[in-house]
Amino acid sequence: MENRKIRVLHFSIANTKGGVTQYIMNHWQFIDRSKFHFDFATFSKKLDDEESIIREGSRVYHIETYAEANEEKFCDEVSGILKNNYDIVHLHTSNWSSVLLERLAREAYIPKIIIHSHNSNVHNSYGKSREEAVEKHLWMREKLTEDLATDYWACSWKAAEWLYGDRIPKEKIAIMKNAIDADKFLFDQLFREQHRKAFGLDGSFVIGHIGRFEYQKNHEFLIRVFAGLKDEISNARLVLIGDGSLWRNMEEMIEEYDLEDQVLLCGKQAEIEKWYQAMDVFVLPSWFEGLPLSLIEAQTADLPCLVSEHVSKEVEISDHCYFLRLDEELWRLELKKIYMQGNRERCNMKQIISRAGYDLESEIKVLEKMYLQ
Repeated sequence: MENRKIRVLHFSIANTKGGVTQYIMNHWQFIDRSKFHFDFATFSKKLDDEESIIREGSRVYHIETYAEANEEKFCDEVSGILKNNYDIVHLHTSNWSSVLLERLAREAYIPKIIIHSHNSNVHNSYGKSREEAVEKHLWMREKLTEDLATDYWACSWKAAEWLYGDRIPKEKIAIMKNAIDADKFLFDQLFREQHRKAFGLDGSFVIGHIGRFEYQKNHEFLIRVFAGLKDEISNARLVLIGDGSLWRNMEEMIEEYDLEDQVLLCGKQAEIEKWYQAMDVFVLPSWFEGLPLSLIEAQTADLPCLVSEHVSKEVEISDHCYFLRLDEELWRLELKKIYMQGNRERCNMKQIISRAGYDLESEIKVLEKMYLQ
């Protein structure tokens, strides 16, 4: 494998621009392309960036069927893809619903099969109730054997424990940090002023959240917290960036609390780094996470961060990251404290982020080394 490019298939990316997809695409941008070639499988009908991905020489395979819906068709589709001489199949997942992919990769004699845990609970229940999906995950986890893959990775120990339990020895698990292009997110006062003006946020106390509109992210809690805060901080604005299945629920909730003028539903944004510059505080009240990229990005922008106690403290980098129980009054109190402190001076976090292992500029070498092992 040393005299030619290592061919890597990533399974799978999505059009939601969620954390896993962003993780994969970040690494694709930084990987040494003279040594590694990435292709991508997806269940999405179309990717926003698909044309540019193809233009840069990679392939995008569209899987039409979930294994849970039609196992035979799924196996035929995936087996066809695996015939394209891959050295590595990198499987990104958050819970066990099947081991078909792993089995198919082994049957195709893929030399390196990586299972990579990105979450600490069920992210996609594939049409089942959450309870059913969790029950199936735990049942399947108990049947894991070490020969299922060659490599076991996770974004945090919390994510590792969730996916592997005690079935895979700790010494066989590699923690791969969710590194980012840190330079994009470093604080810049001039950019902050420009972006706040462009977004109509001059003079506002901006509370921000970036994430998919799904159960995991707990947007309902944020809306209730903000509804009880708006009269005490008249210039407060809540900025929600992302999309997902609960978008309409959020619209209805915002109308119910009469927050249309104070809450900005911004949808997907191509240049999210601009929004971190504009924010005054970042909030993440998730029910569960693996190791959230958005929180790495927010700390890189040196924002104060209020974070659910359900999120692993492995993600804590700055001195301004506060882990709180999900109590609405407590979150309001902490938000008021940050508001009363006024505009503190935000710092350049480049060295701190790099030392913590979250800067892709240096961490990409770790991934390349792991691929070659």
